[in-house]
Amino acid sequence: MQEKKCESKNKRGRGVKQRKSVLYMNTDTEIKIDIIEFPEIENKSTKIEQGESDNKYHENESLETILAQTENPQIALEWCAVLGSQKINFTLDNIDNIWYFKIEPDLYENAKKHIEAYESERGFFQKHLKELENIKVKPVKFISLMPYIIPGLLLLFFFIITGPSEKNSLFFQIGVQKPTEIFKYHQVWRSITSLTLHANLPHVLGNMIFFIVFTAVAGEFLGAGIAVFTVILSGILGNLTTAFLLYHNSYTVPYDSLGASTAVFGALGLIVVLSILKRKNNVSFKKSLPIIAGFALLSLTGTAPGSDVFAHFSGFVWGGILAVLAYTLKNYAKNIIFQTFFFILSTFAIFIAWSYALHSLN
Repeated sequence: MQEKKCESKNKRGRGVKQRKSVLYMNTDTEIKIDIIEFPEIENKSTKIEQGESDNKYHENESLETILAQTENPQIALEWCAVLGSQKINFTLDNIDNIWYFKIEPDLYENAKKHIEAYESERGFFQKHLKELENIKVKPVKFISLMPYIIPGLLLLFFFIITGPSEKNSLFFQIGVQKPTEIFKYHQVWRSITSLTLHANLPHVLGNMIFFIVFTAVAGEFLGAGIAVFTVILSGILGNLTTAFLLYHNSYTVPYDSLGASTAVFGALGLIVVLSILKRKNNVSFKKSLPIIAGFALLSLTGTAPGSDVFAHFSGFVWGGILAVLAYTLKNYAKNIIFQTFFFILSTFAIFIAWSYALHSLN
């Protein structure tokens, strides 16, 4: 195996061809660099032992071509690492505080390719690090999250009243999503009331947390009232769509569905499409990440064993559809009256649904 050279020669007056390089970088940063030195005398003695003259040694040495140069010792050290990792022999000179990378002509193109690739990657990360530094992060205020926390806490409070589904309390008997009851007996309220019922404590806590987080993200663009209303509406429409498809396709397996997860995935679909609409004139892989992330979450969490895959997917799709309509209301995001109206409308819809459910007992 050949030993790679990383030499530091501090000889002044030696003729060096000044060549402008696209890799040349200038910086005022002063960073200490330790360069491993291989004394020339050892190299010379090796050559002499092999029967080569001193003149021939210098003649071969002069065949090296300048690959790149920099005044920054840190960058010089990084280029050393790049070339060393590719097992490319090179010589490093320091003349008048400028680091010159010299290389044999037949290795020039390969070495240049690796240095340029490294600089391209480093420039990409530096650019995006500067973008991150310029982002002004607003502190999260507890008060601004209250419109999202309140519905979440109401889900938990209602679970305390109804208890888990295994007890099969009256609420579950009249409120669980059942395709047959919805379309054969016209108990449409079940598509709304089922959003407020949960099987157990982990079920309600998971839906509560995701509801708050996803709806709050959508609310940053739409406002709290419109976001909460759109998310709940996507859950209702998702449940109705699921019940319709199952009922009209002779789905014979008993299908009881409950939980706010349909609305939660509606919120996810809402976020995905809103992200696309905000960047509709600038399409790129980077701008497509919200779609990828949204479908990734849908596939990872929406298809878990025991979950209602039909309802999750329907809620996600309806959230995306409603996002297009909600996008037209973005100018009302800071209108308190408008937001309050939609927030009250969301609460009223759930109240009316449970009123019909309880009235069905008479």
